[in-house]
Amino acid sequence: MMGQPHFVVELFGVDHETKGFGLGKKLLLKACEIADEAGLAIFVMANASAKGIYQHPEIGFELRDVKVLPGEMQYEEYMLVRPARKLGAGS
Repeated sequence: MMGQPHFVVELFGVDHETKGFGLGKKLLLKACEIADEAGLAIFVMANASAKGIYQHPEIGFELRDVKVLPGEMQYEEYMLVRPARKLGAGS
């Protein structure tokens, strides 16, 4: 995303008591709609337990890189990008 205007999703989540109701998906779809209207891609760094929602076919983030953080746990961060979609073209 270096040198290219884009949106960033940061610190995204829903309250544990509201999980399973589709709220996270609705919020992400709204973010995608805003990005599409602006003609900009969206970037997110996600952990292993969260990357699946971003890669859901309806949302459409693509895996671009994986970073293994230093330390014994070998924690992985996933770099995901959702290119802007033309309105009316699968959005």
